Amino acid sequence: MIWKFDACGFDFQSVQLSGIQPELYSVYQAAKAISTGSRNITLANLASLELVTDEAFHLIVCALLLAKYGDAILNFERR
Repeated sequence: MIWKFDACGFDFQSVQLSGIQPELYSVYQAAKAISTGSRNITLANLASLELVTDEAFHLIVCALLLAKYGDAILNFERR
């Protein structure tokens, strides 16, 4: 899967989805949901071990935190 990104964000239309693994499709749908507000991925999808690996789930949760809290997460300092 090749992601195209520019100043406007991800170009989701350019991603070739045919033949990709189910867990990559879930990552794609999560990225699209976070970026555009679409609702193509559900909590049931995220909870499915067949569709979302532990690593993918971790990346999706981190992306959600960054989308919601942005700079506060990036500038977090441990004390």
